[in-house]
Amino acid sequence: MKKPLTALSATIVLGISFSSVPTYTYAETSNSIQSKIIQNQTEKAKINEQIARLEQTIAENQKIMEETTEKIAATQAKIEQLQAEKAAIQEQMAKREEQIKNRLRVMQAGGGPLGYLEVLLGATDFEDFISRASAISTLTKADQDLIAKQEEDKKAIEETEKAAQDELNKLNDMKVELAGMQSLIAEQKAQAESIKQQLATEGEQLLAQKLAAEQAAQQAALQAAVAASTNNTSNKTAVAKGSQPPRFSAVSTVSGGNAINTVISAGKQFLGNSSYGLGKADPVNGVFDCSGFVNWAFAQAGISVGRSTGVLVGQGTKVAPSDMRPGDLVFFNTDGRTNGHVGIYLGNGQFIGSQTSYGVRIENMTSGYWANAFNGNVRRIIN
Repeated sequence: MKKPLTALSATIVLGISFSSVPTYTYAETSNSIQSKIIQNQTEKAKINEQIARLEQTIAENQKIMEETTEKIAATQAKIEQLQAEKAAIQEQMAKREEQIKNRLRVMQAGGGPLGYLEVLLGATDFEDFISRASAISTLTKADQDLIAKQEEDKKAIEETEKAAQDELNKLNDMKVELAGMQSLIAEQKAQAESIKQQLATEGEQLLAQKLAAEQAAQQAALQAAVAASTNNTSNKTAVAKGSQPPRFSAVSTVSGGNAINTVISAGKQFLGNSSYGLGKADPVNGVFDCSGFVNWAFAQAGISVGRSTGVLVGQGTKVAPSDMRPGDLVFFNTDGRTNGHVGIYLGNGQFIGSQTSYGVRIENMTSGYWANAFNGNVRRIIN
């Protein structure tokens, strides 16, 4: 019985359509961009499911290929065995034919042909006649048995040859089936690779355009904040001369509320779609360590912060845990190290960070492991 090939319908792969990557305008809000990112991630998830089904089909076809190869080897071994048995039977037939010929030679010994009738007539008496007749009967029966055995062997050879031919036919069928599977698998692999490449390209373009749009928006907000500050300074100077103009640090140049929302929203896009990598800050592939994630998230709000916990712990303003608010940095003692882990506080006792076992994830710091690891060190970057 043939084992059916496992294959996905071509429409599963060829029916996948990639919409053109949208070009975001600077006027779009962070929320609208985030909505489009979520929609894109949903489409990517569907495509990933289709790729997973395709890869499962490839694996199943590979298993069938291995099973078919084993059957081919077993069938070839069986054919070789049948051929050996056929050769043995032919050798036995040749020996029996030689035995019959030898008997005839013995009976004809003494010169000239000697038939069974002449043997009987040459009896010296009745008893000799009976003895000769019995011997002839015995020899005749033996010859008949040998002839019958030859016929049986001939039939056995014919059946063996037919069985061998059937096995050869099955072998040929399996070869054809195997060739079809190999072609199908090659096509499926090519389709999978093409989809993955398109998916990677689309993701990179979306992320690049999102970053450009957010940076433009943050730049506009920064310019507005600077303009407002300049006006405020001018007014103060007009009222009270000699007062110093306000000072702006690298971490407080964007309006607090918008900057905090940008930082948190940027981080949340990697929930369930990232992994931890020591020393990594790779948004294209979603791989971060804890400080790399914080550094990247704040950069989306136009704020430059340190790239390691050792630097981050000295930035911004220290605040009491009772006064912490969303956007503050929270530090934890992990792996025997003080301030070995950092995250961004979200409020309600939760923080977001790149965790060793999960990647970007929201954790509860009011109970369990993170409550015990929290060392009370809180730094406010955005005023």
